[in-house]
Amino acid sequence: MKAQVERKRQIPVMRLAKGVINELKKVSWPSRQEATRLTGIVLVVTGILSLILWGIDTVFAELVKLVLLD
Repeated sequence: MKAQVERKRQIPVMRLAKGVINELKKVSWPSRQEATRLTGIVLVVTGILSLILWGIDTVFAELVKLVLLD
């Protein structure tokens, strides 16, 4: 009885796994050069946005200090 229950649970999982594999075969993967270039772009944009947010945070921190200390 337990073996039948285990088989019934595994069948949908196997079907899902086969479906995932079939879909991944259809994916158009980027070349190594393209992946490297896009990774560089992401790192540069992340760095720029980090600096912008740091600047905004610093300005607001100074404004709060001015308001609370006066």
